[in-house]
Amino acid sequence: MYPYFSSFKFQISSFQFQVSSFQFPVSSFKFQISSFKFQVSSFKFQVSSFNLRQKYPLTEC
Repeated sequence: MYPYFSSFKFQISSFQFQVSSFQFPVSSFKFQISSFKFQVSSFKFQVSSFNLRQKYPLTEC
């Protein structure tokens, strides 16, 4: 009875480990996507600021 119970606990823990190891690549993939979005948005911001500088050049005193 007891060995069966311990093997059952072991199966549960191994299943949890598999789930967590599967969640890790998913979360890292989400992190990569978010960092990519951040890079794209910063690039757009640079382009827009560059366009603003082209339209309205700073007049030097």
